Amino acid sequence: MLFRSPLAFRLRRRDPEAIREAIDAAADETKTKPEDVERRLALVRTLGEVRLPETVPTLLAVGLATGKTGDSATGVRVAALAALAGHDDPRIGREVAAAVPTLQGSRRMAALLLLASRDAWSPLLLDAVAAGSVQAVEIPEETATRLRGSSRSEIGPRAAKLLPPVAAVAGSPRQRVEAIKAILATGQGNPYAGESHFVAKCSQCHRMFHKGAAVGPDLTTYQRDNQI
Repeated sequence: MLFRSPLAFRLRRRDPEAIREAIDAAADETKTKPEDVERRLALVRTLGEVRLPETVPTLLAVGLATGKTGDSATGVRVAALAALAGHDDPRIGREVAAAVPTLQGSRRMAALLLLASRDAWSPLLLDAVAAGSVQAVEIPEETATRLRGSSRSEIGPRAAKLLPPVAAVAGSPRQRVEAIKAILATGQGNPYAGESHFVAKCSQCHRMFHKGAAVGPDLTTYQRDNQI
């Protein structure tokens, strides 16, 4: 029996057969076991690294597919949207912007950050803010700052109007903690907003369940009952 190199290795070598195999595997929605989802996630991330133009339709289809709340493939869909940032295909901006009103949670945040990542797509994000389908507060402040500083006439001035700077928070860290505790005591939180905040602010270093990186500590079980 002939030894066959792993798919990811053959894909990085841009082997035509491996590309076809990877596209089929990434698009396969029938395998939902945790180990299958993890393999699919790794494959989608590899597709993002090799940046093959022919994978764009598949990445769009996976990233924007209609998923139920708690969809086991949410991480795969977020990874597919992130992988699209390496391409400049005009249809990416159009299709992602059109789908944003239907997206929630980490997938919505991934779509917003994707649109903000390129000058060609950023006006579509600002259009969504102007139309009310995206709230200004959903855009991370560092992203809004970059958009406001754009030299492009269709981005900088509009972002300055639509995404005003967030006012600095006054008070000591302890005062801020007490203020947040008071807010938490007023009622239930919004898990979708919390997930979006985690993806935007924390997931570059920390992991929670199947989302995030392994740079800092895994937060999945860390003091989940601690509100401070």
